[in-house]
Amino acid sequence: MQKQISNFVLQLQSQKRLPLWALANEVVIYAAAINEKPTFGPRTRRLHRLMRIAYKLKMSDMLIFGVGLGRAFSTWRACKKKSMSDEDLGRYHRIFVGSSVSSEQYLHADYVKQSILPLLKLNNNTFEGVSAFGKPRLKDVFMMLVRQAIGFTAKLKSAESEINGNTIDFLTTCAANIGSYAFYRIYWRKVKAYNIEEVAFIALDVPVFACIDEGIKTVYLQHGLLARTVLIPRLDHMYTLTDDEESYFKEKFKGFKVTRVRKPGERLRQIKQDVIMLLSPDFMLEESVSIIKKLLKQTMCKSLKVVIRPRPRVTPEDLEVLLQAFPNTVMDDLSISLSASIEKWNPKVIAANCITTGLATALDYACLPVCFFNPDIESVWVKEIYPHNWWNVIYPMRSRTLFWPRDDKLIAEAIVSQSAYEAQLEALRKPIDEKF
Repeated sequence: MQKQISNFVLQLQSQKRLPLWALANEVVIYAAAINEKPTFGPRTRRLHRLMRIAYKLKMSDMLIFGVGLGRAFSTWRACKKKSMSDEDLGRYHRIFVGSSVSSEQYLHADYVKQSILPLLKLNNNTFEGVSAFGKPRLKDVFMMLVRQAIGFTAKLKSAESEINGNTIDFLTTCAANIGSYAFYRIYWRKVKAYNIEEVAFIALDVPVFACIDEGIKTVYLQHGLLARTVLIPRLDHMYTLTDDEESYFKEKFKGFKVTRVRKPGERLRQIKQDVIMLLSPDFMLEESVSIIKKLLKQTMCKSLKVVIRPRPRVTPEDLEVLLQAFPNTVMDDLSISLSASIEKWNPKVIAANCITTGLATALDYACLPVCFFNPDIESVWVKEIYPHNWWNVIYPMRSRTLFWPRDDKLIAEAIVSQSAYEAQLEALRKPIDEKF
């Protein structure tokens, strides 16, 4: 299944007829790769039905343009008038583009440290900071829409059979993405005039493609485990979180500059404290509380100090539920990054109720990573995290993590025996004998 998905994505990446931004929809790509129907939300389902009708009437390009115009205009309206002078803007040489993800504050702090060049922060979801450069001219956005929309259907129909066999799905994707692309193409053209040297993104959304197409140096700072279904534009530099992902992109995308972000190195301590750190228990809160209570009742956990680390944007209500459910635990300091927290507590076990980057980070720090999913029940993975199930995520979670309660005996033995602990870590770190 992994190879099937990867090969289809590579086919999309290598074709030259269609721009990647017009195909960038993980759900559509996933479904096309495994020959299933995509699972859309209500709004996209309506657009999909309209696109099917428009295609039959040979009016799909017009619908793409109309939908794009509406999206572009709403984005243009949300962008306020220019809020900084040319003199002030001339001081900045780098831009960090956030996307309201939970780890954004830590990524931003790390990126600031990479250079002494002044940095401006934007957010392409909330439009915070976007107005610093002012609105792009609406006329220019309109003309960009026309150029991108007209003739797209003909290009799609002439593409490889595996792509045009999902014509309506990809036409729908183009319609959903084109407004954002047209707006940001003109926006980045405006930004480029201020001699910005580099733009860093933490999400591979449509604005990334637009930035690259305007010829601005673009880097990507990975913030979460990447799926195989993500289309990767021609980045100047890509920073991955794990060795497995670095190897994958170097293998699949020749010519890309890919670097694995720094490892713990000399800060790594092999002898661990009797601490279990529970990550993101506010995710699927009711289910997490239930399974954590069962885990903490186990004999192997009786000697462990419990540290709870919710997601950075945990709500006060969810935090109160956690405090009441686990009164004899320590709530972690969310003002510091997960890496800093691991260095602080030096836990023996790091556990989570979801597929999270934290489990990969745990293994980097020689902590035992434990996930509460059962990887042997395929339907559970598909239902809970489609399309981010184990065969879509690049990081080989099933080989790099222990699963509770399935691996109860292995976990218990590793907690009480240092030799068993080290042996288990070595087993989890073994190279995976497969060609992606």
